[in-house]
Amino acid sequence: MTQELQYSLLFTTEPELIRALAAEIRHQPDRIVALLKERLPSLELGDITSVSCEEKRIDMVLTFRKQEEVLKVGIEAKCDHSIDSNQLEREREHVDALILLVLEKRDAEDYLKQVDGVVTWCEAISCFDNSRVTQWDIEKIPATKRSIERVFSDEIVRLQDKMDSVVWKVSHSRYGSGMPHIDFETNERITFENGLERHLRGNIQVRGRGYLGALEDVRLQTFIGIEIVGEEDFPAPSMGVEPLWIVKLKELDGKILRPGEKDVYPEFGFRNKVGTRRKSIPNMTELVNQYIFDKRYLIKGFQDWAFGVKSAPYSLSDLKDRASATADILTRWRDLCIEA
Repeated sequence: MTQELQYSLLFTTEPELIRALAAEIRHQPDRIVALLKERLPSLELGDITSVSCEEKRIDMVLTFRKQEEVLKVGIEAKCDHSIDSNQLEREREHVDALILLVLEKRDAEDYLKQVDGVVTWCEAISCFDNSRVTQWDIEKIPATKRSIERVFSDEIVRLQDKMDSVVWKVSHSRYGSGMPHIDFETNERITFENGLERHLRGNIQVRGRGYLGALEDVRLQTFIGIEIVGEEDFPAPSMGVEPLWIVKLKELDGKILRPGEKDVYPEFGFRNKVGTRRKSIPNMTELVNQYIFDKRYLIKGFQDWAFGVKSAPYSLSDLKDRASATADILTRWRDLCIEA
């Protein structure tokens, strides 16, 4: 009698899982084909004739034939990697239908208009008898980013109820670093007294760029800032013009964050995050020395995006309170800018 083997890690990446699933489909296609026909009722798929991986850079492509008609169904599979709208559009051009394969259906909610159907990994695996890819394997693939995005999605719904949707856009993404963000931005640029127009911006972002580990070890940071456009934000010091972004960040600090030198939001630790002088920006060092040298914590940010304050790291368990405070700060700052 053969002893039952213990589970061990065989599939540790998405590509490995996708190829294992493709092998299961090739070996036992009937039930998953029935599932695809259910999710694609407008197509008459016929009989499956082939399964391939990385065809036209699509994770998996299933080819079907009905009489003389050949149809291709692409499957874009995701566990923890981000879903890219541009990628889906490109893939959609090469197949007759595109299926998004995700851990939970809610992971696909923002992309339903770009695909023809959604299948979960659990649904796919259940189509095979004694599948060599199991739910245990799926659960062992690190999916911390996806879990954070689900938490962020719930928080965004609450923030959208809290903030005026006419004034603020609140959304989530993974741009840049590939880590999840909650993004805040004024829907329209604010016109300031000198005629310049700028968005107020902010985000709540996952700190770091590497492996995240367990959810309880994840650390977040809040950023609150003003849009940076280009050379006009960095006039020559000899002109004696204090840049708009410096003026408004000093107002944020002196009237909202620390009025009367009292730290209203000590839990954020904004003053503990000292900004660096960006020598690559002409006039930056001179302007900082001239106008903001003793408040360099106000120049944390992104060279081609925005400058502002960035909080000390905090845990995911603090998200609800910090997100509410972030919304309050941004709302009050925008009101202050409008009144000026």
